[in-house]
Amino acid sequence: MNSRDLRIETLRGLACILLVAYHVIGDGVRGLRLPDDAWLRWFSDSLVYLRMPLFTFLSGYVYAMRRPAQAGDFVPFFRGKVRRLLLPLLMVGQVYQYVQRHVGEVNVEHGGSWFRFMFYAYDHFWFLQALFLIFIVIYVLDVSGAGRNRRWLWTVTLLAFLILPHIRFAANPFSINGAFYLLPYFLLGVALRRTPGLDAPASLPRYWLPCAAAALLACIAWHQASLAGWNVPHLSADALSGQLYSAVSIAFLYSLAWQWKPLVRIGGYSYSIYLFHVFGTAGCRILLTHLNVHEPVVLFVCGLASGILLPILLEIVFDRWGITRLLFLGKAYVRGGSARRTGVQHE
Repeated sequence: MNSRDLRIETLRGLACILLVAYHVIGDGVRGLRLPDDAWLRWFSDSLVYLRMPLFTFLSGYVYAMRRPAQAGDFVPFFRGKVRRLLLPLLMVGQVYQYVQRHVGEVNVEHGGSWFRFMFYAYDHFWFLQALFLIFIVIYVLDVSGAGRNRRWLWTVTLLAFLILPHIRFAANPFSINGAFYLLPYFLLGVALRRTPGLDAPASLPRYWLPCAAAALLACIAWHQASLAGWNVPHLSADALSGQLYSAVSIAFLYSLAWQWKPLVRIGGYSYSIYLFHVFGTAGCRILLTHLNVHEPVVLFVCGLASGILLPILLEIVFDRWGITRLLFLGKAYVRGGSARRTGVQHE
């Protein structure tokens, strides 16, 4: 972004940490493979309604900071999205599959045929497919004018929350179910950014924070009661109840207007962290278990640090050459060196 809002960058850093923490902890068959009653599993399960919705909300917010798509932008718009999303999906996905096929200590199976992952959900790469479909929707909205009309935009956002949780496909081609799940949060980010008085955390009305905090406490109590096995109404990420919880959590974090430089630095590498964090988390776990380290807290802390630091290092390295920054980061090709050295802005 040309003009960065440090509060938004802080939330991007937080979203990265929550995502990496989830893949470090995993579930009964992935990650640390902890039992259901382990406190780290409880911690991870408690954040299920925040991780990807927050990540997607911020993607929508950052998109809305730029000029809306115009009718004549079709070719450059989608050429940019193919480069930014689908090219790293192909290149990083192939490397990831190769590692899964040849490293015996990974605890998930590879994605089947070499190119099947390009068309169906595959581990964390499903988000890239879903986001590409979301950009198709936002392009149509912006070109039609609905995305630039606040009344229409908020109407579409509300309808997305009410309708999309009930639409799922058994085959899930190109992660369309993920797109339906996350589209409301992307639209929420766009709508907030394009609404005067709500377009920045610092501009919110004073009542926003206490109202969001009260609503969040109610949702947390509801969710914790559900995790404890109490007889409470159903709560699901694919239902309106779960989406309400996610939206309230996002509203609260947004209203905090919090900024912290370490998270701002991490947030600046959010896309690379999403692409490469699993190499750090899995690699660290495998290395430490070979060294006979099995303490969950140690594995968690080291895995979290590796999942953040390795992608940052990889971006710094890949950004030095035009071809690697194009293929593995999805950034514009820069002849003769990195964007940092030539002064080209990052996308």
